[in-house]
Amino acid sequence: MGKNCRTPPDPYGQGCPGKKAWPELVGFRADLVAKRIQTENFYVTNIVILATSAALAGAGLAGEPPHIMQVECCNRVYLLVDENNNVVNVPSLG
Repeated sequence: MGKNCRTPPDPYGQGCPGKKAWPELVGFRADLVAKRIQTENFYVTNIVILATSAALAGAGLAGEPPHIMQVECCNRVYLLVDENNNVVNVPSLG
């Protein structure tokens, strides 16, 4: 983890400050989701946007984005997006 990572006190991020998940933002454009997340949790300083396997395949790229199970940083959120740059997962701390 980078030096800017705020490590949570537990593996599921319950001890992280602020809002932890945004299920209401699934289906919205990634840029709008990122702005909303940073507005609602000012501790989030790193938003990582990853393409889904369908979006990667459409772009001619191989691979699968990592599946995020545990919270490693209290200040990072992963967004999985489709080929239209719409969020397809529940944005949450990672």
